[in-house]
Amino acid sequence: MRSRAALRADLVRLERTLSALQPASSSPAVALLRSGIEDVRDDLASDLAVAERTRLEVTLDGAAVSGYEIRVDALTRILHSLQEAVAAIGQALVGKATSRSSIPAALRDQTALSLTAVFPGSFGAVLQGPSARPRQDSFFDREDGDGPSPLLDQSLDKMLTLIDLAATNPEDDSSIVEEVLPLGGRAFKHINNLSTAIVDEQISAQLSWTAPTGQSRDTLFTRTAARRLGDVLSRNRVTEEEVILEGALGTVSNIRNRVELDTGDGVIQARVVDELVPRLGDFYSHRVRGLFEVSVARSLATGRETRVYSLVDLERLDAPRE
Repeated sequence: MRSRAALRADLVRLERTLSALQPASSSPAVALLRSGIEDVRDDLASDLAVAERTRLEVTLDGAAVSGYEIRVDALTRILHSLQEAVAAIGQALVGKATSRSSIPAALRDQTALSLTAVFPGSFGAVLQGPSARPRQDSFFDREDGDGPSPLLDQSLDKMLTLIDLAATNPEDDSSIVEEVLPLGGRAFKHINNLSTAIVDEQISAQLSWTAPTGQSRDTLFTRTAARRLGDVLSRNRVTEEEVILEGALGTVSNIRNRVELDTGDGVIQARVVDELVPRLGDFYSHRVRGLFEVSVARSLATGRETRVYSLVDLERLDAPRE
């Protein structure tokens, strides 16, 4: 498919051509020409609407698949687990991971996948992301390759990274745990559910993702990789807690949403919730009190604990009095 930039450029040219033509009532020839151009414009607009949506092709094969058919219970179990995992990852990526409250509706909208078509393969399903938002929505208001990817694409990229990592069958659990832990307990649970569904239904899934930017990626989620990923997650327990820490705020990156807090007993590295990022400059190099959400993974095999911090609120301790 042609790039969004090329489609937009062609649409602009067609709109200018239509504007330059005399009114359709001036002559039958002009009316016919306008009609033809409008048809081409409508086709381009339709192509652009498709190009601006994330596309995920899921091809399933295994015990639940017969020819081009698949049992409904197996299909719904896998697609539901995939959707919940992607939504939970998205929630974590914007710094709002929690296992206690529900995922906000706005985040669900941004990470929603819709089944738009099926195709022959073993069994293939085409899933698409949300339609492009109005121009004021920063998640979608960007040119090809410019600005941050939509949240759905970030979530899918992270999900496919985890699958690829499990497929390499690392010697210990740490590389997988360290990749999943920042995503929080909810993502832990739903990624594990997806892995379990693949294993239980004896299915393999070929995932082909195409982002609106043109970025694409193919990953095969085999039963072996699913079993490995599920085993790692089952051997670790994730809990979440809130802590208040005081110290000097050092490194601040509003690009990577990361900060470092020197507590005097050590340096805490943390990601930052999105709404706090624009204010970070006001706290740099000052003594602060921060509220952190902490995800803790504890290995049931070794007892080892791994902690990941997310900064959700800040106040200066050395602020001048009014």
